[in-house]
Amino acid sequence: LRKDIWCEVKTRFKIPNLVEFFGATEGVKSTFNVSDQPGAVGRLSPLLSMTDLVPAALVKFDFATATP
Repeated sequence: LRKDIWCEVKTRFKIPNLVEFFGATEGVKSTFNVSDQPGAVGRLSPLLSMTDLVPAALVKFDFATATP
């Protein structure tokens, strides 16, 4: 969820702990946000990070310059 609507969603739907995950059907990795904090970035699962079969990293993207 976007940082600006995180608290509103938790309050409206009475969600005590909000957990998110992100994945893609064409990928073999996913990220998880279990910190329950607005604006938190998902992290790679420690279990999947143990394997080096498919390396992965989080990259900040600058939309103004269209560059990582």
